[in-house]
Amino acid sequence: MRYLFVILFGLGAMVYLGGCGLEWKDHRAEEEASLRRYNATAKPQDRIVCSIEAQTGTLIRKRVCRRVGDVNLIRGITQNKLIELGMRGSEKRP
Repeated sequence: MRYLFVILFGLGAMVYLGGCGLEWKDHRAEEEASLRRYNATAKPQDRIVCSIEAQTGTLIRKRVCRRVGDVNLIRGITQNKLIELGMRGSEKRP
């Protein structure tokens, strides 16, 4: 049993240390450059904007990219819904 533990520990250490030698490539810089090139030629409403957001129900933040036109559309829908809900709430008050 002791030898099995030593062998498994040795294999785990070799895999861990072997992984340190692998080159990790950051694709973020390439993605940013590609996005800048696209936005330079796109119409204002077709440009892409990215932000870091936490989705509802989770604290995990991730990068989300959307068209400017879609962002404006979502913003308008949300504002109209909030105004509608505010009007409903004021009607119920005496």
